[in-house]
Amino acid sequence: MRRAERPAASEREPSDELPPQEHTLPAESLAPVRAGHPVATALSVMASEIDQLGVPEAERASARAILLEAALQFERRRYEWDTLRALMSFTMDYPPLARRILPLLIPYLDVAA
Repeated sequence: MRRAERPAASEREPSDELPPQEHTLPAESLAPVRAGHPVATALSVMASEIDQLGVPEAERASARAILLEAALQFERRRYEWDTLRALMSFTMDYPPLARRILPLLIPYLDVAA
């Protein structure tokens, strides 16, 4: 099976990669969004339940922001390899979170590659 070629950087939309660790979001953005994309909905729900997913209290705000940013990218149908890789890497630090997120991302690996 031949791998599809990725468009040149100039042909792709600007990347909204996951931001680095420290984030601050308005309180209203912490509620689950009414997303049309099922992965976006799942990520936003996980962001609202972050305290139940093995993330230490000191890291919850950052984790919540990362999940909400990823939800926005899925809602915009932006499946970039770097974004998926960063999200997978981030979630691997929190096994309960990884067990819920990784199965959601698997179908998008071929799309983003």
